[in-house]
Amino acid sequence: MTFRVNTLLLHLSVWILVLIPVFLFCLFVQPGSVSVQMLLNGFDDPILSSILWEVRLPRVINGLMTGGALAVSGLVLQLIVRNPLAEPYILGISSGASFGAILPLILGASLFSFQIGGAFTGAVLVMVVVYFTGLRYGRIDNGRLLLGGVM
Repeated sequence: MTFRVNTLLLHLSVWILVLIPVFLFCLFVQPGSVSVQMLLNGFDDPILSSILWEVRLPRVINGLMTGGALAVSGLVLQLIVRNPLAEPYILGISSGASFGAILPLILGASLFSFQIGGAFTGAVLVMVVVYFTGLRYGRIDNGRLLLGGVM
């Protein structure tokens, strides 16, 4: 498999051309009483302007950034395992996040932020343990990595 810059640029340009209409669709077509025509004609109205710039735009940008972060993390996971079908369930990362999310509830902390922090901490701890389990002579052994994740 060879790396070709022209192919990469073609793929990136196609995905950017697809992303622009999807971004605009997500920005203007959402539930509520404000239509696209009202938003396009009503930038003088402070309420409509506030809905667009302070509610909808940050939500759409947050969705784009979250999707991009998930795509990059999936790519890194596939590159580490050297398997295009790799997923967080194979390495036990999802199980660690589930355990970390439920642990604060068992211990009596009912705040949602404790669950989020616990899920993140559990996923990172399991990922570190599985990574060091998969190391052999300073290199990652895929068999050990997968067996450590399944355990």
